[in-house]
Amino acid sequence: MAKSYYEAKTPRWQRVAIWIIAIAMAGGTLIGFLFMAIAAENPNLDTAGITQGKEEEAAKKLEEKIAERQKKIDAQNEALSKKYFAELNGFKSKVAAFEPTGIGDVETEDLKNGDGAEITNETKYSMYYIGWKPIGDIFDSSFSQDNSSLGEPLHHQGGGVWVFPGGNTGSVIAGWNEGVIGMKIGGVRLITIPADKAYTSDGNQEHELYGLPLKFIVMAVPTPEDIPYPKGTLAVCEKAMASQAAQYGISPKDLCLYLGYDNEEK
Repeated sequence: MAKSYYEAKTPRWQRVAIWIIAIAMAGGTLIGFLFMAIAAENPNLDTAGITQGKEEEAAKKLEEKIAERQKKIDAQNEALSKKYFAELNGFKSKVAAFEPTGIGDVETEDLKNGDGAEITNETKYSMYYIGWKPIGDIFDSSFSQDNSSLGEPLHHQGGGVWVFPGGNTGSVIAGWNEGVIGMKIGGVRLITIPADKAYTSDGNQEHELYGLPLKFIVMAVPTPEDIPYPKGTLAVCEKAMASQAAQYGISPKDLCLYLGYDNEEK
């Protein structure tokens, strides 16, 4: 997926810190960070000895369970892609350059009427999308880089809280939230967003889309079955991320919740 258009409602320095940690984790595993934390707490402990300890044995089992969870999510996303790819791909013909001036408010056009629940700010649903600039260039979409499939959709949890691919939580631009209201799940809508309800309203002048009106085609679909993390994942994350969180003035729990470890088996 191309550079994302969403922004979490946290101070910019905290967003940068969180993304640094998230990127670092992409190169390793949560369990790897845990053992780095154990080694930091016990500098005189031979790391070879850790492999014999009960803590690592439990952590290894947890890591295996997390890997199994990811396999289930990948299979789920593949099935969703097969179901919705052709339909969303058919709407790419709607992507075209548009006049950026004179767009004073959010405009919507239903390209397909859904037959599911009507979307409100509290509705739980998932969404695929295509977003483009006035010059007609797509800056982000749910399509894979080779345009052969769909990636994981965005998941609206209610109250304007979204879960993004990879598990991070945050918010989307104001015009998006306004533009989806009233459409029905199963539907496809074209949303035109004025600049003051895109990135200009966030005051983020460094963003590549700052000051631009935007267009999106969005497809609302039912939220797939929830696949929780194995029990104990949040506690492990808090321990593994304690030093990184302290470095940036974030509580370990808040950091882990942002990274998506709030969803555990009961």
